[in-house]
Parts: sequence; structure tokens; C-alpha cells
Amino acid sequence: ANLKLVKSGARHEQIEALEAQEASLKALLENYKVDVQRTTLVSPIAGRIVTPHVEELSGIYLKPGQRDLVAQIEDSRTIRAEVEVPEEDVSDLRIGSPVKVATWAYHNVTFHGRVVSIAPIAATNDSDSSNATVYGQGQGTAQVAMSNSTYKVVRVVTEIPNPDGRLKSEMTGYAKIATGYRPVWDVLFRPLIRWFMVEVWYWIP
Repeated sequence: ANLKLVKSGARHEQIEALEAQEASLKALLENYKVDVQRTTLVSPIAGRIVTPHVEELSGIYLKPGQRDLVAQIEDSRTIRAEVEVPEEDVSDLRIGSPVKVATWAYHNVTFHGRVVSIAPIAATNDSDSSNATVYGQGQGTAQVAMSNSTYKVVRVVTEIPNPDGRLKSEMTGYAKIATGYRPVWDVLFRPLIRWFMVEVWYWIP
């Protein structure tokens, strides 16, 4: 009888029950794998973490599918500086114009870049000094004092190679954008000519 029972093998119902149990365990395993994957945060860009004390965020709960801010990532291999240029000087600006930047941190080093975009509108700068915003691809921003300005300005975005990482967010300094060569008389008398062509023209009926 025992020999006959062994030769008869497992019943169909037992096989189905074991298969169902196997499928259930596989589904549970996949759920655990998903949970483990959700504990690993992956940045969409290369760079470094600039959020201070990020290790203290360990153990916080993030809702799946929502874009909660956990840490800021900065890619500083190329610095983008937003320079506020007085509106009377934008007529000679061109995409690709050379840019020189001097920072307070590296007073003996001149960083070179180029203009990549010019804002389509002018904005009012109400601060005591003109500002520039320096940021990496991780959207970290910094205000950079450029020159005294309380009038309309045009924002010019420049790119500055920073392979050695010396330029950092929050640094301050000054920028120069090349606009080509002009005669000395044009440099000296352009403000007066501009005032005459605009103000005096306005007075004429």
C-alpha cells in the first residue's frame, strides 16, 4: 500500500496548492524588492550634494510618486552666471561674446566664458548694486555683486568652464562682457550723445 501510494505521486490539488503558494511568495518577494529600491535615491544629474547635514535625513518618509525635496545636487563643472547689464549697454551684446570674471576669492585669476542667452525683456533693479546669479545644473543659486545700479537692466546668462571646481556658489565678484572695439571719442562721448538723442528728442514737438 505504501509502495502504491509513493508510485501514485502527488495529487493534482496538492500541486495546485503548492503552485499558488509559490506565486504568492514570488509576489511578496517582488514587493520587497520594490520597497528596497524606494529606499535608494538616484539623482537625475551628476554632481555633488550641497545640502548640509544630509545624513540627518535618514529615516524620513517620502510619499511615492511625489517630488519631495531631499537634497540639492550641484554640478559645478560649468558655472552659469546671470549678469544684470544696464539697458544702455545691451545694444552691443551678442550671443557668444567673450566674458571675463574676477572673484574676490581668486583676485589674481581671471575666469573666461561666453554669453549663451540674453533676456528678451528689461527688468528693474531696485537694489543698491547690480546682481548676478551663479548656479550649477543642480539649481543652486547665489547673488554676486557686479556694479552700482538702480535702473533698468537686462539679464545676460553666461557660461564659465570650471573643471577644477574653484568657482563655487555664493562667491562674489565682477564681470566684463566684450562688445567689440570702439573709437576713444565714442567711449568718452557716447553717454552725452545718448542723452542728447533721447532727452532732447523728447523735448522737440
